Amino acid sequence: MSPYDQDECCPRFAPQPWDETEFTWNNRLFVKDRVTSCLHIPLNFGAVMCISR
Repeated sequence: MSPYDQDECCPRFAPQPWDETEFTWNNRLFVKDRVTSCLHIPLNFGAVMCISR
């Protein structure tokens, strides 16, 4: 039995409706901050998220 035979919780993603679609992100809020990391492991992520709130 392959893993594709099992029932899925979500339908497969179809990228065709999104091809050549342009999104305009005006007046949208984003959180932008920096996190110290070592070997791509975030070290102070929790502290940064508490400050950013």
